[in-house]
Amino acid sequence: MSLATLTRLALAGNRTDAARVALTALSALLASLAGLAALTVLAIQKPPGDPWQQSEQYANALLREPGLRGGTAFALVLLTIPVLALAGQSARLGAPARDRRLAALRLAGATPAR
Repeated sequence: MSLATLTRLALAGNRTDAARVALTALSALLASLAGLAALTVLAIQKPPGDPWQQSEQYANALLREPGLRGGTAFALVLLTIPVLALAGQSARLGAPARDRRLAALRLAGATPAR
């Protein structure tokens, strides 16, 4: 199937289908942002010298102290779990209507590939 066909089928229907697409896209965006924030925290380089020397360019203690960065990144990764649960629930939001439309297409003689 082409991208245009998939988009047309995803947006077909009523307002709940449009809400499903919007909520799924929003939750995927939020999960991506939390994951990128965790990777950004992990990418902070330690200053040369003492392994516990603080990075003075950051004002927040969670970023300044090297011992706290791993926990901060882990907490950011844990924040993606409820957001991904939202994505799963929003994907199920329009499932009954979508199933009815697909059943109607099958009754009209469409094959599963169509």
